[in-house]
Amino acid sequence: MHPLTSSLRSAQQSATGEPVVRVNLRDTLAGALRPRLQPLYQGSEPPFFHASAVAGDGSLLRARTEPGTGRLLLQRVPAPAPGADFSLCTQVDTASLVSGIALAARGPNALLCFVDLNDGRTIYARESTDYGATWGARQTVAVAPEGTTVGHLACAYNSAGVPALFYSLPQGVYGCTRNGGSWSTPAFWGIITAQVLGIGVAYWGDWHLAVAGRESPSQDALVWTRTFGDGGVFPFKTWGPVREVLRARAGSGTLYRYPSLAVADPLSDAYRLTLVEDLDGTPTLHWMATLPGTSFTDALWKEPVAVDLPAPYGACLATGGGRLFLTTPSRVWMGGLSLALQDASADLLSLRWEEGTNGGEGTLLLRNDHGAYNALSLGWEVLCALGYRTAEGEEVLLRLVGWVEGWERLLLEGLPLVRLQVRDAWGLLEDWRARRQFSWKGGSALVADILAFLLRRVGLFLDASQASALAFQRKPAFTLPPGTSAAEGVRRLLDPLPDRLLFRGTLGMLKERRPDAPTDYTYGPSHPIQEGWWGSRAFSANRLQVLWVGGIQEALAWEDLWAVGEHLRQVRDMNETSAEGARGRALREISRLRQEGTRATIAIRPNCAQEVEDIVAIEDERLGLAGERFRVVGITWEFARWPRPRWRQTLALQGL
Repeated sequence: MHPLTSSLRSAQQSATGEPVVRVNLRDTLAGALRPRLQPLYQGSEPPFFHASAVAGDGSLLRARTEPGTGRLLLQRVPAPAPGADFSLCTQVDTASLVSGIALAARGPNALLCFVDLNDGRTIYARESTDYGATWGARQTVAVAPEGTTVGHLACAYNSAGVPALFYSLPQGVYGCTRNGGSWSTPAFWGIITAQVLGIGVAYWGDWHLAVAGRESPSQDALVWTRTFGDGGVFPFKTWGPVREVLRARAGSGTLYRYPSLAVADPLSDAYRLTLVEDLDGTPTLHWMATLPGTSFTDALWKEPVAVDLPAPYGACLATGGGRLFLTTPSRVWMGGLSLALQDASADLLSLRWEEGTNGGEGTLLLRNDHGAYNALSLGWEVLCALGYRTAEGEEVLLRLVGWVEGWERLLLEGLPLVRLQVRDAWGLLEDWRARRQFSWKGGSALVADILAFLLRRVGLFLDASQASALAFQRKPAFTLPPGTSAAEGVRRLLDPLPDRLLFRGTLGMLKERRPDAPTDYTYGPSHPIQEGWWGSRAFSANRLQVLWVGGIQEALAWEDLWAVGEHLRQVRDMNETSAEGARGRALREISRLRQEGTRATIAIRPNCAQEVEDIVAIEDERLGLAGERFRVVGITWEFARWPRPRWRQTLALQGL
């Protein structure tokens, strides 16, 4: 239950307390800003090696190698926006036809790195000190050993204007920095690879890399992340630990190529990554992002999402001036990186929201005679705060968070309206489907760890501080087949446990169901019940058998068995390896069935702090209840200004 101030508690218990409902909309997915990219340019340039960066004055710099000739072409667009001229390119040098190029910018400085056209192993850099308007002469950065060819390049400046260059040779990745006017000796990253198929880099405190390639000796296709220290998290020029982001088994026909990495501010936004997934020779661009507010070294990445853009050589990400650019040799897109809330509180006509142990969903009706919601899209986040006007002013609690899964524009009694269908975080879990099989061997991972992995795929966090001890003891053999939803995986993991998963926005809270938990709130004389009922019913099963690797353990609900006869249910649990554990599972299942045998429903003035899984007591002589305790398993919220006022909450309850 959310904490309540004394003034808010007093207002919601009063029959005359004035409700306050605030609604805000924002274009985020699971809390992460979703830049809506608009096209700025589409041309006919052939796909090949390319790079882009945003200079300190907002200019967009784009470089590409011309296939066949090796001409290194550069473009500077001073004011990238719809209608800007993207047609002018200047040859600044020549570059290898088998090696990538790299471009970086910070303040007035910009750096262009490329490989010699003729020998394929000498890496050059040219620098600009006037936002990319003019460029200095070639400078040799590094020379690869004879008999080798440089593969891919990536570069970035640190906050002090010191550049770092990263490049690949057949056996792995090297990094070096420029000190004064000379480049340091390249530092090998220490991992022998079968092949490197692309490098992306972004700077935030340290240099952060995403590397695509094939592992040695397994030949599996992987995307790794690793940090090259600059004194942020890791000491200068030292490599941090390797993190695995994606893996495809050898023989699956899958390769990952051409990653590009960018970050504007990881504290308020996320690291973003594009890469090409090559499946049996068919390249598809994908987009990934970290969970908002997490560090790069946490390696908490969401599931990659396919992008409808032909980009066989990948698409480059570049940020600057609060904007995100996505570029290929022939196309440019731009989107904003500022997060704006759209306040819809004054336009809300009605709200109905139903939530239970498996999530919540609802509808909102907004007036739209001003056209403010004509541009609203699927996937927008809806945040509803509920409360009352108190002696301290308007006091609200953020209670309902969901994402738009459908909308309708209506005309009722001459008034233009918009109706939104919204689902909470459980909807994100339901929509996610495993692209491949995920499996954990028995004894390899805790239930809590597997849950955190599944939530992370859709951008959600897990708080297990209120979980049962079993969630940190049980290490099941678990498989999630291709096409299975994350929600199904979560339910299967939780089925043997005395825990339930609840969400506050993007935070999933794993909470143990304990019959001896303290009472969170009492309804009765202090908070009157408007309507209600309670009663009992026969259990759906009263003899519960657990089939485990050593046999059968069972538990019985004798009071129900003698009343209605035996109703048998069997549960198969091959992850249980002890009679004691199987017996505990049987007792938990019988307890769950016993709880479901007692049901109640009450209608009240909304308690804006109430949550599913809270424990409440009811004191009402009319219902024959004198402090009996129940668990909240469902909440319905109703608010309306039109066509008639309504402010009501209904709680679905079950026994303990």
